[in-house]
Amino acid sequence: MHKTPYGSITSLLRENLQEDIASMTYDVYIEYFDTFADRLGMDIDILPNNTRIYSLGDRSQRPSVFIVAGQHGDEKAGSIALLDLIRNEDLPSKGFIRICPVVSPEAWDNNVRKEDGIDLNRSWTHEKANPTILTIMMSIDAHPPDVFIDHHESGTEGYNDVLPKHHTRYELRYSGKELNKGVTSKISHRINFLRISKHIKGSSVLHAVNAGIEKVVCVETNAMLPLEYRVEFHKQIIKHCTVI
Repeated sequence: MHKTPYGSITSLLRENLQEDIASMTYDVYIEYFDTFADRLGMDIDILPNNTRIYSLGDRSQRPSVFIVAGQHGDEKAGSIALLDLIRNEDLPSKGFIRICPVVSPEAWDNNVRKEDGIDLNRSWTHEKANPTILTIMMSIDAHPPDVFIDHHESGTEGYNDVLPKHHTRYELRYSGKELNKGVTSKISHRINFLRISKHIKGSSVLHAVNAGIEKVVCVETNAMLPLEYRVEFHKQIIKHCTVI
């Protein structure tokens, strides 16, 4: 696979990183991600539809973390945050981490919530899952992580059945271990903490809970906020939630 020259990456990332990445095609985005992953020595599994799962570290060590983003193609902040973390070599330094930075390349390129009219985050069942979701599910089930994080945004196309509401800037929905509000409150005082009591049928979070994962977190940012604020919040939550 062709690797983008480091000089070009440095030039691109020096200024306006987030807006540039948000307008990129999936192929260009993933080429950058591949380049940084290769620099870190990450393993790369190529899934159906050219989706990737990247892994780093020793599978036997803790914490074990699985991160997904980009299930909805118009919710890009989480994917951009992951690219920025890997670019800065700022991933967790201990344990084992797996990352699927863009679950739906097709929805990403079309900047829409659904893929072929299907909301992928309602299809995490063996009956409904497409080959990509099914492969991710099998990866989780084969080696359940200590921490599962899914990244989303509100105020985008078709967003009408989950929080946060438009007046809420940031939200963390979680199951399992209590999140440390003292740490995350340093990011913004307008974080809505919501312990999950009822899981959305067919969602990644429900699958993770059923897999017995100790800490399950869904990150939400309001799409009306500036992109740089949303990206920074996703980055900080990744850093916080991957510490056990």
